Amino acid sequence: MKKKFKDIKTMLADAKAAWLEAKRSKKAEAELKTLHAAYSKLQIIVDEAEAAEAEDDDEIEIPSDKAKNGKQQKADSEDESEENEDTKTVTLDKLQEMLTETVAEQIKALLPEKDQKDQVTNESIKAIIKEVIEAGESEDVPLTKDAIGEIIQKVTAEQIKQIRKGSKQQFDSGDDNHEGKIVIELPSAHTKGNLPLHMKQLLNVMMKRDINSGITEAQLTRGKALGDRVMAKMVSFARSGQKALTSTTAGSGDEWVPTDLSSELLRRFYLSSDLAALLLAREVDMPTQPYEYPLATTRPTFYLETTENVAATESSPGTSKVTLDAKKLMGRTDFSYEVDEDAIIPILPFVQEQLASAAADAYESAVINGDTAGTHQDSDTELIPKAAERSFNGFRKLALAISVLKLDLSTGGINEANLRAMKKALKKYGVRVRDLLWIAGPAGINDMQGIANVTTLEKYGPRATILTGELASFLGIPIIVSERVREDLNASGVYDGVTTTKGSILLVNLNGWIPGRRRDFTVEIDKDIKTQTNFVVASFRRAFTPIETPSATIRWLSVGYNFNS
Repeated sequence: MKKKFKDIKTMLADAKAAWLEAKRSKKAEAELKTLHAAYSKLQIIVDEAEAAEAEDDDEIEIPSDKAKNGKQQKADSEDESEENEDTKTVTLDKLQEMLTETVAEQIKALLPEKDQKDQVTNESIKAIIKEVIEAGESEDVPLTKDAIGEIIQKVTAEQIKQIRKGSKQQFDSGDDNHEGKIVIELPSAHTKGNLPLHMKQLLNVMMKRDINSGITEAQLTRGKALGDRVMAKMVSFARSGQKALTSTTAGSGDEWVPTDLSSELLRRFYLSSDLAALLLAREVDMPTQPYEYPLATTRPTFYLETTENVAATESSPGTSKVTLDAKKLMGRTDFSYEVDEDAIIPILPFVQEQLASAAADAYESAVINGDTAGTHQDSDTELIPKAAERSFNGFRKLALAISVLKLDLSTGGINEANLRAMKKALKKYGVRVRDLLWIAGPAGINDMQGIANVTTLEKYGPRATILTGELASFLGIPIIVSERVREDLNASGVYDGVTTTKGSILLVNLNGWIPGRRRDFTVEIDKDIKTQTNFVVASFRRAFTPIETPSATIRWLSVGYNFNS
């Protein structure tokens, strides 16, 4: 007869509970023997299956009573031998020899966790037996099997209490079959037994199993809750103007966060892009596709009223709406059959990192360089029909379309006067510096660090770039550096493949944009038997649009272009 491994483990737990309950209730010896035999049989099956690294859904053969294996026959014969010796007394040496295996079995039966069972050693058993004998002699109790059994129970209970002694750390309540305590997963190596939740799920996907195979409902609930808390923390960082990158650092515990796979990829997505992290606080969950988001465009007007008991002058706020149209972005990581067979555990972190960072890179580039026109503004992107940069109209496209929002920096390049001119171009939209953001490329930030008023100690204090080599803000406006800010453009601020020596820099009011989120990460797998290659595919759906389309009066951003990069 075959049963699933998880069902056999349930049967084992029930058999053990029945046997222990019978012992506590002092049932008849024959009944105890039957219950113990059933428990021992299942324990042997489970031990052998675990040694073979069986999964919960694997089918395991349960031998019939007529086909007992050698271990079970030995256990039964030992039970019969013990019963025949029930009323005999023995010497100290003989007693120690007889009880070692019995005591070990009893202790392990009361310890459900494998790592706890491993703490039971021959030395500890001998110490317990010594206490049993000394206790029996001090109480003048005959060393019969029943008397010894009662004393062993008292001593082993104390030993088990020491082994299972709880942590002094405070735990939240939870249901994980660990006396209400949450189990903190702290992997020491990338092996199947100690992977955090998100890697277990990714492993299941890559092994072509159900994503939650072998994972308890309590672990899933806890992982999702932790993911929600991590994301809420990142949102609070974004709203306060801080970079969400500071919430967790790779290499310092980042890999041990036991969130679920979708939450973990989403977290790494934001950690991989400063721009995406800052837009996080403004994201709108889209209940439909497309989704019409209502807006108030103008406020009510207050009028002077000098006459009493006169009705107020009516003025209604202006309303509008924007349509969020989610686009699906997909990425793929390939791995061979040989990797699947030989080294799938070590590549899990690599696959996770590649999927999340590639997703962040694609989204960031679409936000900065996007163009939905039939002919893309950049000739190299025009050659790629499925380029992520075709998803939305991005910052550069929208700013270059309005003459008052684009500043030719051919004279002076990136200097203080030109950057102030970019800020001035925003008019009222550039007043509150906490709403603004510089987005510069590698060459652009290098030029900004060379501006005289931020370079030297006497002008910029201890944060002078000559001391730190860094520049976090300019004119009180934070700076992020993105390699997706193109610095291979022509004099018009677009790529033509001919002139590729000009750079660009952006100044953006973040309040003018609505990022939409229709679906978080979905991870799936497929294969090509001709090349014996597996494909891990991750996808997500995002929308991005200005609240009001930038114009000569709606100045959400400006772009500096045509400077030597």
